Amino acid sequence: MTGPDVRLVDSLQLSDPDTVPLGARLVFTRSRTGVLFLADAETGVIVRYPGGSGTGHVIGWRGNGPGEFLGPGTLGLVANDSLLAVVDVRRTYLSLLESESGRYVRGLRIPFPIAGHSWSRQGDTIFFTGYPGARILAQWNWRDDSLTTTVDFPEWIRQADDVASSYGWPEAAVRDSMILALIPTEPGLDLFHRDGRYLGQVRIPAARRLGNPTDLVAQHRARDGRGEPFVPLASTPVAVHLMPSGQIALLTVDLQVTHTAVPPPRFTVLGYDVSVVSPDLQRVCVDSRVPFVSDGMSIPEFQGDTLRMLARQVSDAGAVRRVLYSYVISDRGCEWQPTGGVVDRVR
Repeated sequence: MTGPDVRLVDSLQLSDPDTVPLGARLVFTRSRTGVLFLADAETGVIVRYPGGSGTGHVIGWRGNGPGEFLGPGTLGLVANDSLLAVVDVRRTYLSLLESESGRYVRGLRIPFPIAGHSWSRQGDTIFFTGYPGARILAQWNWRDDSLTTTVDFPEWIRQADDVASSYGWPEAAVRDSMILALIPTEPGLDLFHRDGRYLGQVRIPAARRLGNPTDLVAQHRARDGRGEPFVPLASTPVAVHLMPSGQIALLTVDLQVTHTAVPPPRFTVLGYDVSVVSPDLQRVCVDSRVPFVSDGMSIPEFQGDTLRMLARQVSDAGAVRRVLYSYVISDRGCEWQPTGGVVDRVR
């Protein structure tokens, strides 16, 4: 079965700024003109790389003050890319910086520590998932800083939160009045109206990835009840993206866990897989492995029909090499399968 075409089109090697070495937990965003912003959750620094350049300079530092960060976890660009939004997971705070200079503009407290990486835009409103919390979607207007949350987690998710939290957090995209969400433990794409109504689920079969067994929650709890160490039984949501064609790109990751004598356990990436759903939700093309290798997790970014991922590789001598890879996603060669359309929840 042939999945979507995932074609490498560009790579850019990045150097650390002279003032501070970067750690392993990095997130990034890229402007439409190619300016790259990279945030280090370990050191708290924000680095700006001019378009096409692998050499950057620091525009944000570690700390508790304005324009300082303890654990930047999500980046986004607003106001025609003139402002950089930085979600600090440790401070539960969203800061706005001038993207050119890094000057702090303003900030606001957010009611959740983790913001999803699949940002959707409608006018001045940015949509992204917030986790953990009682609701799935955050709506933030960057002009007036109004922020609300909507769409309650379904009851079956709240009842299985102990399991769902082991498989990441939700990612979602907004299309008109519909929210398309990848939720941990769920075997398909869950659909909601922006007013909170649950609309149903689109079946997403697994061809190569782990997928989500329909009895995942029972399997997970039975293993916990026997005191067995955690082993992933399902794929983890990574991103949902609306492509210019109207197709919906889904990115998931399969992980392997190695338990050591001294915790925490070590997570190894087995691979990232891309699937594409047709605009009418009637067909799906599943599971193309992204040709990407990194020593750790990579938080991706979609832009148009392009997927970007940041690789970190450490040589035997301890030298760190970071490369930003760009892939074009298309349905060329797809073997489409029927989804059955929007149905009641699959489980």
